[in-house]
Amino acid sequence: LKLLEQQDMQDVFDLLSEPEVSRYLFQGTSEMTVSNVSGMLIQTKPGTQYMAMGIYENDSGGFLGMIVINNIHPVNRDACLRYLVIKPEVWKEGHGLEAGGYMINHLFLEKNIRRIYASAIVDNVVMDDIFKKGGFRHEGTEKKCAFFDGKWASKKHWAVLKKEFNWELFGER
Repeated sequence: LKLLEQQDMQDVFDLLSEPEVSRYLFQGTSEMTVSNVSGMLIQTKPGTQYMAMGIYENDSGGFLGMIVINNIHPVNRDACLRYLVIKPEVWKEGHGLEAGGYMINHLFLEKNIRRIYASAIVDNVVMDDIFKKGGFRHEGTEKKCAFFDGKWASKKHWAVLKKEFNWELFGER
């Protein structure tokens, strides 16, 4: 994982433009450009409540996806796992689980976060699996709450407390 930088924006734009990916994004991609993707993601600075990280292949350094954390709240000590997006050609190879585990570990151990929450569109079964493996619990389903791709969609809400996290699967890093 490394902070997303300006030179990564074309890769991010291409990823978010993939039809298999964009169907799971609540905001859709109809108005998306490289410039507004850059404006959305290049916000990570010391002391901010936002982190956008690129996921890269260990050997080749090739771009595999991104993970975005926002709403890092210093008083409540919670944070939102906003995006965990992987290139479709490497889905189900464990990259999302590994990157998510590293980021969650970082938040719990380095940032002293006590709770992480997330949402995913109801038919995103891959994210359901990642959340379950990480010890997240399903906290509810918001019915037909987001309009995109020409229809209303529901989303599931997930959360995990530091004491509930699956440390056996991810280990303390």
